[in-house]
Amino acid sequence: MSSSSSSEYRIPLRSAVPGSTPCSTCATCSRNGSVARSRALQCNLSVGGLPSLGGNFHFEIDAELIVYGTTEPNAHVTLQGEPVHLRSDGTFTVRFSLPDSRQIIPAVASSGDGVEERTIVLAVERNTKELEPMIHDNNEL
Repeated sequence: MSSSSSSEYRIPLRSAVPGSTPCSTCATCSRNGSVARSRALQCNLSVGGLPSLGGNFHFEIDAELIVYGTTEPNAHVTLQGEPVHLRSDGTFTVRFSLPDSRQIIPAVASSGDGVEERTIVLAVERNTKELEPMIHDNNEL
């Protein structure tokens, strides 16, 4: 799914590990009790960026998590307690920022009449490591 899809949403992950926090963009996004559209929130984590060593060469990497699923079209779904918009066929897609840490994402779906409820818990861990840069002699290439 591309980020320009009108049915894709982004929710910042809540910190699941004591002492860890989402990036400043996620910590200050204005969700106002609802899920913000992915185009409105762009989480730009600089984890994994390596500085230039005297030249103009740089390297950065980031990651996002896409959670998608399906249920009955009249069901109610939440991810981390936030309501999720369902498409008319009952499918949904949510994009999360993925900071370095372990994240716990509870997903709860309840039937349209509220009689039945199902819960699925996702546990995801990102662990980004930067290796020392290598400088090659031009004669070796």
